Amino acid sequence: MRTSSDDYSLSNKNNYVHLTNNCLQKYGDNYGKHEDGNTLGFEKLQDYLDEEFGKYGIKVEEHFMTRIKDIIIDTILSVKGAQLNPNKRKHCFELFGYDFLIDEDFRVWLIEVNTNPYFGIANDYIADLLPKMIDDMTRLVVDPYYPPKNLEDKSRENLFELLYSELPENACNKRRPFNLDLVYPIPELRQQIGTVKPRNTASNPAISHRVSSYF
Repeated sequence: MRTSSDDYSLSNKNNYVHLTNNCLQKYGDNYGKHEDGNTLGFEKLQDYLDEEFGKYGIKVEEHFMTRIKDIIIDTILSVKGAQLNPNKRKHCFELFGYDFLIDEDFRVWLIEVNTNPYFGIANDYIADLLPKMIDDMTRLVVDPYYPPKNLEDKSRENLFELLYSELPENACNKRRPFNLDLVYPIPELRQQIGTVKPRNTASNPAISHRVSSYF
């Protein structure tokens, strides 16, 4: 989860408030003032939700991550017939970086998909996460074809999750049926477009963060 360097407000014109990209935030005067490397793990997001919005019972894994996985599958399916044609990409793999935003209604929005995700070490949390992710990735895509000579302990669980596959030996599709109740995890916050006045978002800031497809 990426955080900004200052308090959020719609009236604040400071880019370091509205854009949480690390490539931008690292140039801000307040970079690291609140969180080391302006980065937090999802457990901290859960603590924030429990403290500030406990009455809604929002759970990161149940309400956010499931929606994120749906969107990831949608993006792959949207280009699988062209850019990601498996028949033309034998023995190829690619790591994508997904950027998401959670708004005031706790809806998950896709911002962009990066073909060159940032691998910088912003803090100890990322320093621990990235090597595990890279090791797990190579175990999945390289080791089956080029078995490692150094057979180090592989007892740690691989943290990648298979979301979609058309291969007969491991066919999988975890995309949930489309339902507006899944888009709006809290029914009472669901906006009635065109029937009510927009709420003032200045006092109810959006939570901006980015994740990779590594869980």
